[in-house]
Amino acid sequence: MKFNYIYKIIIIFTTILFLCNISQSGAQKEKKYFPGQILIKFKNQALKSNGTVPIEEIKSKYQIEKFEPAFSNKSFSNLKNNAERNLALMYVGYVPATTDIELLASRLNQSELIEYAEPNYFVELNAIPNDPLYSQLQHLPQVKAPQAWDVSQGDTSVIIAILDTGVDWDHPDLAGAIWRNYNEIPDNGIDDDGNGFIDDIRGWDFVTGVSSNAYAGEDGDIPDNDPMDFDGHGTHVAGIAAGITNNGIGIASLVWKAKIMPIRIGYHTIDGNGLGTLLWMAQGFVYAGDNGAHAANLSFGTGDGSFVNDAAKYAFQQGVVVCNSAGNGNNESVGALGATPFALSVASVNEYDIKASYSTYGKEVDVSAPGGDALGILSTIVNPSPLYGNNLYVRFSGTSMASPLVASLAGLIKAKNPTWNAAQITFQIVGTADDIYNLNPNYIGKLGSGRINAYRALTETIPPPKPKLVLANYSFTEIEGDMDGNFEPGEKIGLYVTVENQWGNAYNAQVTLSSQHWSINVLNSTAHYDTIFGIEDLDNSIKINSSPLEFTIHPEALPEVVTLNLNLSANDFTKDLTIDLPINASIFLVDDNDGNVGLNEYIDAIKSLGGVYRYWDRESQGSPPASEMMKYSTVIWYADMYVHPFLDSADRANLGIYLDNGGKLFIAGMDFGWDMADPEGNEYKASNGASKIWFENYLRARYVADGTSHRSISGVDNDPIGNGLSFNFINPWPEVIDTLGGSVAIFKYPDKTIGGIRYAGNHRVVYLGFCSLENIPNVEVRRTILERSIAWLNEYSIKPSRVKDTEDTNLPLPVTAEVKCRDSILSVHLAYSKNGERPFHKIQMNLQAPNLYEAVIPPAIEPGDFEYRIVVQTNKGVLPMKSYFFRAAPDNKPPVLTITQPIPPSLKTQGPYIASVVATDNIAVDKDSVFIYFKKENDILEQRAKLRYWGEDTFIDTFSLATPVIAGQNILYYFTARDSSSVKNLTRYPDTGYFKLIIGREIIEDFESGTSKWYLGTYWGLTDTLKNSGKYSITDSPNRNYFPNTKDTIILIQNVDLSPFSAGWVKFWRSYRLNTGDSVFIDISRNGVDWENLKFYKKQFPWLATISGLDSIEIDNYFGPGNNAVTIRFRIHSDGSLEADGVYFDDIEFISLESTLDVNNIEQVPDNFSLYQNYPNPFNPITTIKYQLPEESYVSLKIYNILGQEIKTLMEGVQIAGYNTISWDSKNNLGVKVSSGIYIYKLDAKSLSNPDKRFTQIRKMILLK
Repeated sequence: MKFNYIYKIIIIFTTILFLCNISQSGAQKEKKYFPGQILIKFKNQALKSNGTVPIEEIKSKYQIEKFEPAFSNKSFSNLKNNAERNLALMYVGYVPATTDIELLASRLNQSELIEYAEPNYFVELNAIPNDPLYSQLQHLPQVKAPQAWDVSQGDTSVIIAILDTGVDWDHPDLAGAIWRNYNEIPDNGIDDDGNGFIDDIRGWDFVTGVSSNAYAGEDGDIPDNDPMDFDGHGTHVAGIAAGITNNGIGIASLVWKAKIMPIRIGYHTIDGNGLGTLLWMAQGFVYAGDNGAHAANLSFGTGDGSFVNDAAKYAFQQGVVVCNSAGNGNNESVGALGATPFALSVASVNEYDIKASYSTYGKEVDVSAPGGDALGILSTIVNPSPLYGNNLYVRFSGTSMASPLVASLAGLIKAKNPTWNAAQITFQIVGTADDIYNLNPNYIGKLGSGRINAYRALTETIPPPKPKLVLANYSFTEIEGDMDGNFEPGEKIGLYVTVENQWGNAYNAQVTLSSQHWSINVLNSTAHYDTIFGIEDLDNSIKINSSPLEFTIHPEALPEVVTLNLNLSANDFTKDLTIDLPINASIFLVDDNDGNVGLNEYIDAIKSLGGVYRYWDRESQGSPPASEMMKYSTVIWYADMYVHPFLDSADRANLGIYLDNGGKLFIAGMDFGWDMADPEGNEYKASNGASKIWFENYLRARYVADGTSHRSISGVDNDPIGNGLSFNFINPWPEVIDTLGGSVAIFKYPDKTIGGIRYAGNHRVVYLGFCSLENIPNVEVRRTILERSIAWLNEYSIKPSRVKDTEDTNLPLPVTAEVKCRDSILSVHLAYSKNGERPFHKIQMNLQAPNLYEAVIPPAIEPGDFEYRIVVQTNKGVLPMKSYFFRAAPDNKPPVLTITQPIPPSLKTQGPYIASVVATDNIAVDKDSVFIYFKKENDILEQRAKLRYWGEDTFIDTFSLATPVIAGQNILYYFTARDSSSVKNLTRYPDTGYFKLIIGREIIEDFESGTSKWYLGTYWGLTDTLKNSGKYSITDSPNRNYFPNTKDTIILIQNVDLSPFSAGWVKFWRSYRLNTGDSVFIDISRNGVDWENLKFYKKQFPWLATISGLDSIEIDNYFGPGNNAVTIRFRIHSDGSLEADGVYFDDIEFISLESTLDVNNIEQVPDNFSLYQNYPNPFNPITTIKYQLPEESYVSLKIYNILGQEIKTLMEGVQIAGYNTISWDSKNNLGVKVSSGIYIYKLDAKSLSNPDKRFTQIRKMILLK
């Protein structure tokens, strides 16, 4: 089901091409890193004057065996500039191969000496192979290359570095363009030019230590001076960037005369992938910068790390234009390098300037270029090759092909403008691209400045680039207060704002602070930054204000999240944005969803319960330290199923400390259990099972299964969180979990398996395994779950009395509140305000009885709108507080009427019918004023009936027509009510028109009110195991199999009058599982004595199978005169051999022909054969297949793999006409579970009455584990 990428990509890629895009856009790739290595960058203050760092201190503290400089070829004894200083801080640490690198990185990131630490991740190249038969180079005229060549064709002094899988440096279309290091004497074993690399006459190969994972014939051993390509990707990229042009053979490139510097940072794996590591990429960029490259192309992803960024930044500062492919995920996930301001992130367009179907896009993209789509880019390929035969040229598509075209343009610009630096060339490329958004209206602002135009880039003078100021970071600090890190009323707060300039230079830059919130008093509103340089001076492109912006929080402020406004401005630039200040926060909200999916839903639920949160973005801020979480009473942690891994080693370590200290955790998401506790899970495998131990010890849950078919769930009765809740959710793979170590269930699926648990012990946990809150469509359910969870976790309850609207402005209004809390209650206040005035008035509430507090809101005197809250201060802080509202003024609001459901369809033609309506009012409903008005359809005269009050705002009574309706006629109705205000406001529901009561059909039994209408026989009874709706159905043998030699009958004893109607059906839901020789019969009678059999069910397959669904039977002879006492019965007959589960019935309905409901909804015998798409699809591990037969037929339903081999026979035999469903559990004919992939299911049907009438249909389905 889930995506283990290094393995899965090849499976998907070799089966069907479109699935490659599904996998890349649908789920985050499992991260693989180089074992035994960790990439570290020390902080500036750790660097000594001799260019060394305190290695021994870090080695001993973190058990690192040894350190090596990441760029060991360079000497840092005499640092020349900040660029070199940056590289001197970057190291590779070596540890045992079994070390948990992610945990080690988390620990190192907490060191005051370390700027960051990260695993040496493997990352994949960004290419999609395509049809090799086309020979046109459509991309060159598309970017106006012929016009550009009239201006410049390039120069041999220009060098383009290709950081890739190597380059076939003796290819006939590349050999003459390969860079030659003339300062190095070949093969003398000496580093002649002193650059740290011996005999690097044509570049360098950084790939090392991967021989065991390299394809046969691939070089995976040690770094050397032979950057020869095996994979082919690098050679293809090199041909696009600088293949020899005008030489009479092969392909052409945009820049004719530039030189290619091969830098090998990737290799071809055993399973067919192209992989590189962050370390090799970083080393490659530094090599390019140190050896004279003017542009460098990296057509690989770079993940979300920083190591490559720092090395690429160094290269850029040495004059190298950095080009990076945006990616092939068809999403907005541009990699970390492409997102930097100095690197050109390149998206791909097709030959018509429309975004390529696969191309990544987003605001971080700088430009677009042709990368192929249906028609790929023709370029050079490694030759000879076991992968490509004797081909010299092939077509690939991908952003991998678009990016080197931009690098080629950079070389062309450099040749014409040899004094320009990398920033100037970058500005020129972006500033002269053609706007293509008229062709891509769905991607406005997400394809950069447009598709590159080589002619414009060589001929136009662009205006000075404008600055682009962004908020890089901000932090609050207590200047005056208790200095506890929580921002509270009465404190003076400082704000430091870090501003980054990501483009042209900014002059007179400043940040201005303001707030419209009453509790914020800004003291120092402006911070001056003067000049903030852009990408031309990256070392001075980020600034922080030297003295803080200052403001105070009003002493009477209540807990809430306050919005502060920031304005960033400079020459030709201004930008407004907002930041949040949490006042008295009690909730620590961890967003572990990429792209902030679900954040709004969580914020809404927190605000609804009156909570205040501190926000933490796991993706950008890393794992939250335990010390931060321990400042708050509750941690909420949520994640999406596509964010693998869940709770990595760093998260588990920090959360473990928090929970060990009595923490309270609400955690919800998709696939937590699978990822952490299933042997196939990414985190389970990465941690060698340690994640499962943590999952069970701390969440107190046992992972059972992944992918239950249920999409609804119900709370456990009387549970403090789940009680009374039943709802649907959206999740393709909800998990089944079980209680463990003292936990209890709070939510269960319809089959009684568990989807959510809670645990109370040394720590407290609420864990939802079925989905995260944002996947619950019902807003009120989301809010209720979180409100109850927070209250249970923190062991408190606040139940205030609700003040209703009043017209008496001279009346004092008492407010009571029942307050219970495990923590010590220090004070309880009533805070209220009128007409939005601030601050709130606060009144001490007096204890009137145990846990019961009271205070009085003074008379309003003048009309107004009031808000009030209950403020409970405990020894641990202020509890969440909800806002309540009322109005003291003359009332002009009419009552509000609602119905839980319309009056159900009925077979009665005159009545009585039961009407029910809920009437509420801001003051009170006049209980003698609630009526139902009704009439026959197409009549004018209305009747009315008064409804009686039954409590809880509900009014119910019966009503009847003066004369019966005629066949085909329905009843129209509406409700009215008045309130008890001085003007007696009137309401009508609906506002206009009518509700319709359908006459001529009726569900005569849904088994929700017992079995009083039935004679039950010997064994029949209610069950909640299987049903169509509600809680119950009827079955022949509750909670067991039926007995052998059984003849047992259930009879409807409340007869049905069908005499007013001419014809119709009986419709019901049934589910049966029968063994050979056993049958179930459906009979009908008009007098309870003479019975006619309508239908029977028996075993249909060679194996036991459950057949479920709606069924309908035509019973025209039982409608019309003389049919006023119709009844039905169900019988089960079993033989003396094997038993089975039996039969279930639910929702029995009679439907007349005259009923105005759509009779097409009735499952009559279908008109034709049909095979439906399975559901769900993709699936794991169970899916359902539905098909229909218009007549009795011999049926064969089989499953095949993609090679056409039979996997499973689902049906082989005779079936009667109708609709059929069969489930497949992913097992083959031997009972063994099959692997993930594409499967074919085929239906063959042959009519028994007409052997020439045959039907065959095939469909595909996808099993994803």
